[in-house]
Amino acid sequence: MTNKGGYFDTGGHIEGDRDEGCCDRSPPSNDDGAWRFVWSDEFDGLEGSDATALDSNTWEYETGYVRNNEAQYYSTRIENSYISNGIAIIEARHDNWNGHTYTSASRTTLGKKSFLYGRFSLRAKIDTRPGSWPAWWWLPDTGGWPVGGEIDMMEYYQNKVLFNVMDGLQRWSSVHPTLDEGEFGGRVEFANHFHTWTFDWSPNKIQLHLDGMLINDYDVSNADGTGPNGENPFRRPGYFLMNQAVGGSAGGDPSNTDFPVRYHIDWIRQWAWDESIVDGVSVMV
Repeated sequence: MTNKGGYFDTGGHIEGDRDEGCCDRSPPSNDDGAWRFVWSDEFDGLEGSDATALDSNTWEYETGYVRNNEAQYYSTRIENSYISNGIAIIEARHDNWNGHTYTSASRTTLGKKSFLYGRFSLRAKIDTRPGSWPAWWWLPDTGGWPVGGEIDMMEYYQNKVLFNVMDGLQRWSSVHPTLDEGEFGGRVEFANHFHTWTFDWSPNKIQLHLDGMLINDYDVSNADGTGPNGENPFRRPGYFLMNQAVGGSAGGDPSNTDFPVRYHIDWIRQWAWDESIVDGVSVMV
């Protein structure tokens, strides 16, 4: 956990553990302006009796067995999602609670907070052991899935990190390197550190980054006409989800993994491109 108070926006890079050089400061359309800080959740906890709870003004719950034949039951229990020392933790447990072999949490901004265009970053540490399937992703406020599209800014399973954009016709632009490639250092080493996933979104481009590396560069016009009412699904607002799934259609076999499995989230932050800022001067928050 670093730099939880004021910070400079220098194009998306916040000093961190293995998240050095996060993203260039390229503008979404022209050379005038700079990224202006808009919002964040630093997960410092609320005052009083809710000190360990995520902010209910921002984060709602999914509940039950939701998708992908996953093994976990999503609960609203504090044991499955909580704040500890400035970190939000989504914890999958093998605890046989109320007859459910595995429990976990999925937190969503649906009905609470909506997003359309900007730069969004999440700093997190994930568990990469078999059966672990953490994600940070976007779905449409209205229109439903699949016609409303899907963006997977951070997804991991079975030694792969995935960066996906799916249009309303379920055509996928998917980039999924393994953790044995390049600078990732392998599954175990990757899981020892916090990393920063960044999502740049304009009417023309979706760019998905990991620790400063551009992984998926998607032309939004490719989705023209595929969304609700013939719209482009990626020119419409949507909401974020953060969840820790177990097993299912892609997560792998969790039976030999020692639980709990924890997804640690240091912060999530949002910027907007502001053309009124002269000479690209960084913004102090």
